[in-house]
Amino acid sequence: QLRQFYERIFDRFAAQQGARRWGDKTPYHIWHVRELAQIFPDAVFVCMVRHPGGTTASVQSRFDWQVSHAVKAWVRQNTEIAVRAVQLPGRFALLRYEDLVLDPEASLRELLDWMGEPWTPRLLEHHVVHGEREPQRVEGMTSATDPIDVERIAKWTTKLDAEARELLRTEAAPLARFYGYDVDDAVRLDSLLPADSVRRKLVTSADIARRQGEHSDVDWSSRGRPAANRRLDAAELWLGRNDGKGGKRGGKSNGGQRAATGAAPAQPEGGKAGPKGRGKAGGKAGGKAGGKAGVKGSGKPATAVRERPLARAVLSRVHRTLGPRVQEQR
Repeated sequence: QLRQFYERIFDRFAAQQGARRWGDKTPYHIWHVRELAQIFPDAVFVCMVRHPGGTTASVQSRFDWQVSHAVKAWVRQNTEIAVRAVQLPGRFALLRYEDLVLDPEASLRELLDWMGEPWTPRLLEHHVVHGEREPQRVEGMTSATDPIDVERIAKWTTKLDAEARELLRTEAAPLARFYGYDVDDAVRLDSLLPADSVRRKLVTSADIARRQGEHSDVDWSSRGRPAANRRLDAAELWLGRNDGKGGKRGGKSNGGQRAATGAAPAQPEGGKAGPKGRGKAGGKAGGKAGGKAGVKGSGKPATAVRERPLARAVLSRVHRTLGPRVQEQR
């Protein structure tokens, strides 16, 4: 029943894109791989890892995490990836972010060949494809219409201070070496595959199992899911923890809270209502009660939830099905 529920949603979306297969990119899935493998017995899992310095700088900037929290989260999540990979032989593959950025065609060709999917040059033009579909969509801190930028690989070296780099050395170095990284060198990439491998980029369950035997300095015991510390509603799940600074800084005011969770009134006092609650309606609604701190991040998030009732329903179902709490890294 659960499988049918999701397949109806995602099969319809795939058909709209002219595709016969769909995928779902959600980082929290790593904590539910076993359940997902049972619910979708024909599914395969593709994971991507990134240098711990790059990941730490990214989540610190995007989610305002403390460096120690970000580094520990990287170790915990990427240990879990390796543990789960060996439990799903033939159904698990891994790519490094850096390999994909530096050599996207070779990386994607190997991945598609492993998945049994045909190659198309359009895969190298994601910025064009997304521009044709949803030119306003933004992923992370970059626009989906931006072409691949190799300079982002080493950008973290200008963001992390000496204290953060020392944390990488003490906490993440062994696991970083397992994935072919040097915590002090952003561009060094050691091969993860044996010399006689026909693949150069894609790593499979068998490769990960072999490397685990070669890296006895890593603690391979699963840490399990992080302890849950609070319940999130469907709207907050959809928006992300800190999607909009207004939700964070204006949290104590009623206006800031309503705007951040999508419950802001459509007609602000003294302000014009934008189409479907956009812009001035969502932004000023939080601003009247929460001050300027609530305005900056409240307009679009409020609209995002109001205009996506299906997304709210899906997230609510996930919330009830996979557990009463969302697991957050601490």
